[in-house]
Amino acid sequence: MSREERRFVLEDDIIEGGVLLEEEPVVSAQFCWNKLCKYDACDYCLRSLERADDMASRLAGMKVECPHPELVPQSIKRVACDHEGCAAMYCSDTCKHAAYKKYHNILCTQANPQLCPLVLELEEQWREFHPPPETTSITLFLRTFAQAINEHDATLTMLDLLCCHSEATLDGEVVQHKLYHEPFSTHLAILLPMIQAIFSPGIVQRNIAPIEKYLEPEGFKKLWVLFGMNSLGVGTSSFAEYACALREFEEVEPQVEEFLDDVYDKIHENVGGFMDVEGSALYLKQSACNHSCVPNAQCSFPKGNHTVHVTALSPMQQGQEAFISYLDECTLACSRNSRWEDLKNNYLFLCDCDKCQRQATNPNESDEEEDSCDEEAEEREDEK
Repeated sequence: MSREERRFVLEDDIIEGGVLLEEEPVVSAQFCWNKLCKYDACDYCLRSLERADDMASRLAGMKVECPHPELVPQSIKRVACDHEGCAAMYCSDTCKHAAYKKYHNILCTQANPQLCPLVLELEEQWREFHPPPETTSITLFLRTFAQAINEHDATLTMLDLLCCHSEATLDGEVVQHKLYHEPFSTHLAILLPMIQAIFSPGIVQRNIAPIEKYLEPEGFKKLWVLFGMNSLGVGTSSFAEYACALREFEEVEPQVEEFLDDVYDKIHENVGGFMDVEGSALYLKQSACNHSCVPNAQCSFPKGNHTVHVTALSPMQQGQEAFISYLDECTLACSRNSRWEDLKNNYLFLCDCDKCQRQATNPNESDEEEDSCDEEAEEREDEK
């Protein structure tokens, strides 16, 4: 499949829906566009800091009254950074202290005012290069560097373990990751000196030896390839948590689904796909999960923060490998050629799962066409 040297193999049997892995990330960050659009979230764990009804009302552009209001937390704790004027807000003292220890002691723009214009310029440039939807965040990059400077063990292990190849030979052709091509290569060439300015010794006033090789052009590109091939999108939403609780409520009325559908329709009309507090994160163990176009596991965030759960989509046995999909549902339904193009450009491999092997004779056939062919075959068989 991909990166064969790393695999996620089950140590025990597990039932459908069972949790294979629960893991906190090495580093995580909210997307720059979501932050700009005032998606209020814990600066460390990405937990939403809005009540479910307030979030739904803001996104829908109208007042939303939630049935069974007892399921909506009436207050959400907000903990500010110790430095007055810092925009970072947390859901708990635990998150505040964890952030400060890992990266915020270096990146707090109020503790180090010289950083403020440099970071703002970098974020503005990033948004110009990456209109929504984002797939990763420049803040994730800054925090990774800060954690490495702080000699955070998991970060140093991640950089050593995951900083992988930037090209591969596929079907006899040498393929470089898309970040080595335009327009991305130009984007990186513009971003690099801005990152170098932020982490110059006169600004951070720390030993930058742990990150020096990544401040060179080739190391910088390879680190971005690491992010592109290993980071995972994180979606947290207080309204989504409320919706789950409402559906599980034992006295739930039949019109609940109608209410939720109506709210989500209004949100989509008002803000499009911006429904969650979205960000990205890097995980040591989860990143070992390889891809299949017919996955037997999936990732989710049931705790409402950046803690990922990898759960089984079917019963699995000890020694079996867990596969997730690197592609979204829409891309998964496309032809093998389309899926392979996406995997080749973004992950430098070609999938050989059962579905890809089955479609080898007709690699331009989509799921819909394949299902239609299967139905026609079954009809012909019945006529016999």
